[in-house]
Amino acid sequence: MEGVNGTTRDSERKANLKDQVRSNGQVAEHIHRLIRSDRFHFISEKSNDDLKERLARYSGLPEEYLRICPDFNRAIDNIVQALCHPGKQVIICGPDEHGLVLRLENYGMEVISHLGATPFSADVDGILGLISDDTRLICLDQPNALTGTVYSRYEIEMLLNASKNVSLLLNESFYEYFGSDAAGLAASYDNLIILRNVQVSIPENEFSLNYILSGHRTMSRLEKFAVEEPPMFMKKLSGPAVLNIMSKSETMADNIHEAMIYLSVRLCSLGISCRLTPADFVIVRAINPDEVASVLNEAGLKARSLSHLPQLENYLQITVSDDAAAHGAVDLLEKMPRYYFKERPSGRQRLTLRRPTEPGAEQIETTQGNLTVQNR
Repeated sequence: MEGVNGTTRDSERKANLKDQVRSNGQVAEHIHRLIRSDRFHFISEKSNDDLKERLARYSGLPEEYLRICPDFNRAIDNIVQALCHPGKQVIICGPDEHGLVLRLENYGMEVISHLGATPFSADVDGILGLISDDTRLICLDQPNALTGTVYSRYEIEMLLNASKNVSLLLNESFYEYFGSDAAGLAASYDNLIILRNVQVSIPENEFSLNYILSGHRTMSRLEKFAVEEPPMFMKKLSGPAVLNIMSKSETMADNIHEAMIYLSVRLCSLGISCRLTPADFVIVRAINPDEVASVLNEAGLKARSLSHLPQLENYLQITVSDDAAAHGAVDLLEKMPRYYFKERPSGRQRLTLRRPTEPGAEQIETTQGNLTVQNR
């Protein structure tokens, strides 16, 4: 018999769903009860309350610290309207591809993009140096969705203590892979806002569940500017969303990390420079990342070039969903000529301003501007 949300009630389907739910303790028991109950098939008004409760427990915070949003842009709108004013400054840390700059500028915000010395470096000092009396928000991916760059808990606390007038927005979209989060700081810092995203799959439909975590004072301000969500949207979220969250278990994340380690080690053995990230992708350096990404995508793997982003002109991402993806990427990249990944030597001698020292002559170096002069 088919339920209203496309699930079947026969025992075989129940068993399959139970196998998919990998969790621990109280939350797993709730999921199993939900599957067996009529409420899973005929969703009631109370379902959304259950979802909020389970997300709060999953985050380790009280329910009043959590707000569910239909998508990323609505969440950003809510945060900007509650905490910022036109003409004030927002600092975006590291490479960004969310279209966040455009959205903030539409609200009249002055956006300052900060890039570290390298795209993979966490530059707290540089961020702190940009904060002014007009700064109202710092936006930081944790980890960065493009480079995997991570800020430590102490560095996050440095940013939170920089100014009481400046809020820190942490985008924790990869928290289930990262294995660490800043939710525990929400009770101590009212200026911390955490945004999380979960992909929700139901029959013939896939959408994102976004939720905000923050302290009492900030949450009350967000509620004032929140837009009431359509009732049907809120009803859809309950069972599928919680099941999706629980299916992203620690076991799955560990398997992905093991596959990523295999991929990174094999690429290094081939002389291909790469970076392991705390998310679900590996960063690979290439002379022509567009062409390499195209080859991988044509083979059914998931890759994308980052050449359109500053400081990342020679990098691409390879998403590692399982062992098969890691082995497939190795097989393909192993067959590609090495000049795809390393610059060819020009055959010319490197130009230098230094003159060879005569045998036995004493050498003293002094710095004049950018030149090193040798006195003999």
